[in-house]
Amino acid sequence: MCNSSYRVLEYCAAEEAVSPLGPEARKECVTAEAALAQSPLLRCKCHRGNRREEHCLTVYWTVRFSNSYYELESSPYEDLETDQMWAIQNSRLAAIVSGSSIVTEWDNPCLEAAQACGLYEKCGNLRSEYVLACTKRVSGTDTCNRQKCHKALRRFLDRVPEEYSFAVLFCQCSNALCGERRRMAIVPSCSFEEKEKPNCLYLQQICLKDELCKSRLADFHSKCQPSPISTTGCLRENGAACLKSYSGLIGYYELESSPYEDLETDQMWAIQNSRLAAIVSGSSIVTEWDNPCLEAAQACGLYEKCGNLRSEYVLACTKRVSGTDTCNRQKCHKALRRFLDRVPEEYSFAVLFCQCSNALCGERRRMAIVPSCSFEEKEKPNCLYLQQICLKDELCKSRLADFHSKCQPSPISTTGCLRENGAACLKSYSGLIGTIMTPNYQSNSSSEVSQWCSCEGSGNKQQECDKILTMFTQNICLGEQRIITATASPMSVAPISNLSSKPE
Repeated sequence: MCNSSYRVLEYCAAEEAVSPLGPEARKECVTAEAALAQSPLLRCKCHRGNRREEHCLTVYWTVRFSNSYYELESSPYEDLETDQMWAIQNSRLAAIVSGSSIVTEWDNPCLEAAQACGLYEKCGNLRSEYVLACTKRVSGTDTCNRQKCHKALRRFLDRVPEEYSFAVLFCQCSNALCGERRRMAIVPSCSFEEKEKPNCLYLQQICLKDELCKSRLADFHSKCQPSPISTTGCLRENGAACLKSYSGLIGYYELESSPYEDLETDQMWAIQNSRLAAIVSGSSIVTEWDNPCLEAAQACGLYEKCGNLRSEYVLACTKRVSGTDTCNRQKCHKALRRFLDRVPEEYSFAVLFCQCSNALCGERRRMAIVPSCSFEEKEKPNCLYLQQICLKDELCKSRLADFHSKCQPSPISTTGCLRENGAACLKSYSGLIGTIMTPNYQSNSSSEVSQWCSCEGSGNKQQECDKILTMFTQNICLGEQRIITATASPMSVAPISNLSSKPE
């Protein structure tokens, strides 16, 4: 009986997706649904991020056929975390969201250089390319493709202006965390290190058989000849030229004259010297304000799974479809969901919910999901239309139902959340990212979030449309998180809708 009723509902759901069913057909479908009212299927829940998540969601919404388009107050996802487990998570997430970063708060010019690179499209794209090339494993092995890694690194260094690439390579550090960032800049596990160190003569011999490597090495020897009596330490009195030739090396050595033409005259190099000196001295090209979002990106980069999946979604969301000036939004959304479903919250939430006190940090946070592809369109659609599209997709509908269930606001709750569980709300909010209902920060100067839609032209459905928007823009469960007292010291969860924390 259960099996036959379910098969009828499967047919009903499939037909309804094409066109509305007639009265008689719908009556038969509702009868089948009623027959399953006491079935264990009605109590089944799904696990977010599971390999068979979408299949499970199909079952979930099929047995709720008659209300499937409107039942958004209960979540299709199981509560794997009990209240006790969430209480433990709260203390971890509080530190993340409050800006009490999981990495130290030392000055880190290398992080600032990475931020500047990310804000410049060419630098960000080419950096993502080489990171992906150098971290991706060859199928069936545990090793990278060093040739592809080297090629991608050369593209980055040859095509990105020195004020960005040199800032990444030569940032000046005063602590170990910054130094580790600088050391990891070229992904040394693939581009530099091997299980055993070969003899330097052998390495040079291999290089001299390759014209590109030999040429780069000759350029380095020509430009970086040392001199103990020179004021710069360089025989040619041109430190900037030495840095440029150093960055061109992907091998090792010969020759006393360079095969490369001096396109820059001494006068032009003198101008460059002043620019590069500022970079190498640690006088960064971006401001030195505290930037928890940069620190979160650093922590993500040092954790292999987070770094790899973040590089994947950045590349997917910035790569243009052949012959067009647009991205593949479907691939972008899928890569974003992989990142948020598979990376532990202490890393992914640090990237999403880092607390900012200045516009530079705010811009980093706003750009975290590559909004030009994942979020924005040329024109804002009506929010009712956006939700209508979402409700026709089982994954999107499920994530939206989870958000409505976990983020219901309550003015009398101490946390602002009806369920008294801000951490669960944050998790369900992050679940919407990578769907057509993707929310994001509206500017770099506040923490207000919304969807990319408006309620203009809603007519007699204005209130219904406003309700969709206010679940984000005026939701106190998102906006007013709570003070969580840890065993050592109190840490507050940063409100999403206000820039600075607002303790109760």
